[in-house]
Amino acid sequence: ERYTMVRIDKIVFAVDEEEKKLDEALRLRLQYLSVFVTAEQLGVPKPCQNELVQELAKEELRRMNQYAAPVDKMHCIVRACSIIFNVLGLSKDASGADDFFPAFLFVVLNANVRNLWCNIEYIRKFRNPSDFLSKAGYCFVNLKSAVSFFQNVEPGALSMTKDDFENEMDLAIAQVSSQN
Repeated sequence: ERYTMVRIDKIVFAVDEEEKKLDEALRLRLQYLSVFVTAEQLGVPKPCQNELVQELAKEELRRMNQYAAPVDKMHCIVRACSIIFNVLGLSKDASGADDFFPAFLFVVLNANVRNLWCNIEYIRKFRNPSDFLSKAGYCFVNLKSAVSFFQNVEPGALSMTKDDFENEMDLAIAQVSSQN
């Protein structure tokens, strides 16, 4: 897989115009939400709110863009998840997946991964299907679930009213637009 994909990456990665549009829409949505969504709103356990933990996990996700092979991109996702799992494993208060997913949500929200949607689609299309039945598959499903959560997040999931959510989103759009 690696041998082949490294050689054809440039002709199969992010070439579909619809995928590019979805990628840009996701990038903007995450950028807007990251302005006002807090770790507390997502229920991120305290140990996973540590800046170093967050930065290490975010950096692993960003590394996906350094690789051409889907297997290597999946390894980046697994390493990001492993950082969170390791921190939770050291915590006395952690309870497994119930603590992992909110922490991973916060990492995905703030990682600002270039081509996130395109990377997910590339992995989905070209990764050996048997690899989705392992830890890597579990981590990949969590990444897809995090993206879906942010694409469809409702104000109640963030303990906000609809009016507050819309107001915060408008302010975030204005802030991000003024920075670009």
